[in-house]
Amino acid sequence: PDDGTYGRDTLGEQEGFWLRGGETAEVFLRALEPVTALRVRVTGGPAGDVVTARAGGASHEVALAAGETREVTLVPSPPFIYKDSFVYVLRFRSRRGGVETVAGGDARTLGAFVRIDLTVTPRPRR
Repeated sequence: PDDGTYGRDTLGEQEGFWLRGGETAEVFLRALEPVTALRVRVTGGPAGDVVTARAGGASHEVALAAGETREVTLVPSPPFIYKDSFVYVLRFRSRRGGVETVAGGDARTLGAFVRIDLTVTPRPRR
């Protein structure tokens, strides 16, 4: 909601999103089942990055070289319930970025690429 990412994107065959270099981002994650853990994989952009990932009360800082991938696990706070789904608020902070030209000729300041995998607890079905 704060324009700290470039929205849904891919890096190779992985889906995720790019953080805007040097910016903070608040991301809403909506899941169909309750999430017990978030595996956050962060890949350094063209200039590398230092990324802080925060969910619930936990926070992890990851320093990355360009193209380097590291992983952290976060436990989210209790969710907001929305239309039979579960919404979690995640926060990211990119400390630096590098300019890269993308398809269409647009120049973007890319911090790091983020991919999130969920561990969920399936609900009983009625």
